[in-house]
Amino acid sequence: MYTMGGNRVDKSIVILILAVIMFITPGVVSADDLAGKRICIDPGHGGYDPGATRDGLEEEDVNLDIALKLKELLTAEGAVPILTRETDINPAHKQRWETSQNNNCDIFIAIHCNSNDKTTPSGTEVYYYPKEGTSNGDAAKSLANQVYGEVTSHLDTAGNRIGPIRYAYGTRSYWVLGADQFTGITQTPAINIELAFISNSDDRQKLASPEYQQESATAILHGLQLYYGGTPQELQAPNKPTDLIQYKSDGITGILLGDTTTENIIIMTGGVSDPGGNSVQLEVEVKPVNTEFTGTSTFLSPLVASGSTASVTYTGLSDGVYKWRARAKNSNGATGFWQDAGGNAENDPDFKVSIAQASPVTLMVSPSSGRQGTIFTFNGNGYTPNGAIEFHVRKPDNTEFPAAILTASSSGVLSYSYQSTTASPVGTYTIWAIDKTTGRQSNNVQETINRTSMHLK
Repeated sequence: MYTMGGNRVDKSIVILILAVIMFITPGVVSADDLAGKRICIDPGHGGYDPGATRDGLEEEDVNLDIALKLKELLTAEGAVPILTRETDINPAHKQRWETSQNNNCDIFIAIHCNSNDKTTPSGTEVYYYPKEGTSNGDAAKSLANQVYGEVTSHLDTAGNRIGPIRYAYGTRSYWVLGADQFTGITQTPAINIELAFISNSDDRQKLASPEYQQESATAILHGLQLYYGGTPQELQAPNKPTDLIQYKSDGITGILLGDTTTENIIIMTGGVSDPGGNSVQLEVEVKPVNTEFTGTSTFLSPLVASGSTASVTYTGLSDGVYKWRARAKNSNGATGFWQDAGGNAENDPDFKVSIAQASPVTLMVSPSSGRQGTIFTFNGNGYTPNGAIEFHVRKPDNTEFPAAILTASSSGVLSYSYQSTTASPVGTYTIWAIDKTTGRQSNNVQETINRTSMHLK
């Protein structure tokens, strides 16, 4: 029993009153963090509407990339993220809100990039709806404050705008956030995050970076954790990759540090592990020597189990001198530190590519002529071991048969036979082969079908 103002009150009544107060007070949340929370993520624009664009960067793509990364992070926390789009489409605003309502979402988060006619405005803005002091309004403003604080802290985007946290009514953001525009749709706490200005060169460079996009998603996650009464947990980074090795296209023949390959393909491998046991990817950045690394990965391997070896394949290399480095990225999106491949001086090459130095691929035919029905045998050397070979035959009328795809032996030998038929036109045929791995083309050879066989019909 409790005494309140001189009156004795049953303890169960007090508990009931407190529970009711907590239930009806906007913005009061339990401390069970994100588990089970249904969060609608709305990547702005899409489809026919690219949003703000500048120097080839389109807002719709940035919004979606960050939204998909946020979805992964929320899923790992036990939340239930619902996206209004996951591809390049443009749902109407009402459809976006119907997605939220039909999935019983607790909050609505729109992700956008800002833009201005001038190039000086920069930084992050967050709009909220409905207004504080109304049902769900205090919750919306609290959410806006938490997300703004984490985004600007993580990304250093406080910017130069006045009043970066704003009530959305009377702004363009109202059309994104105002569910009460649409009959029958309940207004939930909603915010629109304008992450940075695509019209500002510094902000634009950040928005185009996959690392910045990942950090944006992490910052939004931390804001949500604070909003729901939890404590943001920095994602535990995976370990540095070990045993970085470079191979020729067969995946067996190693390329020594600074050595030259005559192929336009290189395979890079490394051991990856994660302290938390999460699956891990190998992220690789390749640059020509005397070009600075930017922190943007060139290739990303598939996820593998912690403690495994991951590999990436770089195709289409041109002649040049290259360096590379790698880091691990776990399934939660956390990345570790970069590890230089060779451990040598920064502008010393890890490998060189000189396709011009490659031994020529050869082709021979036997016999060089024969009647219809003759078996012609082709042999060649110098092809990529176990690699694909494109085999071309030009007919006497200068049209080609569809190219055949052959496979070289483990020692790089081509061996192929075919029998001409009664339908084979009389005349001279020109044949050549292309190593699909290196792009090298053989010499041309010719075979001649010089008369019709009397024995074939």
